[in-house]
Amino acid sequence: MMNTQHLTQVELIQLLIDKRARDFIHTSFPAKITRINDNNTVDVLPLVATMLGDNSIKPYQEIFDVRMQTYACQLGDVFISLPIRVNDLVWVMVSERDTSSLMETDGSITVAPNTKQTHDLSDCFAIPAFFPDKLTKQFDKDALVIANHETKIVVRKGGIKVEGSLATTENLSAGNGATGSFTTPTGQIVTVENGIVTNIF
Repeated sequence: MMNTQHLTQVELIQLLIDKRARDFIHTSFPAKITRINDNNTVDVLPLVATMLGDNSIKPYQEIFDVRMQTYACQLGDVFISLPIRVNDLVWVMVSERDTSSLMETDGSITVAPNTKQTHDLSDCFAIPAFFPDKLTKQFDKDALVIANHETKIVVRKGGIKVEGSLATTENLSAGNGATGSFTTPTGQIVTVENGIVTNIF
């Protein structure tokens, strides 16, 4: 326990401010999913802890019903949905203000908060965007890459490359330079190289 008997008034006030900021102002942190719920929320366990004034470590408790966010453009109805699982790593962000009333709307206008709370853990949002250095995925500085194990789609300025089988329920048009393979509704596998069909079986 820290001895506060010999602190000046200014030092004591600063100590109290630091403690309140440490204990009550939450911003963002990495976490692990412990449960996936049916209402687009997940339970998470923060992967960081707090060092107190006496150098002891205080871990976070599990946080329940954290809203899971997808990458999306709301007005264009365009989104990317990722298959999340228990033990997946996420980054949790905490809103500066109470979002409870905002989450009941369509998000088109600013709404007044229901409370005066700030940086509260009840206003958490999780995104699937955290990797420790040893697990960081290699990025391509010139292309958009979407991958799921051995299947990969690489989108570059000059075209799209598909590594793996491609299935479609609609018509598929290929222009110059298209390379890849896809499965037709009848089960045939069509291979295309540089816009030319090279094999059907």
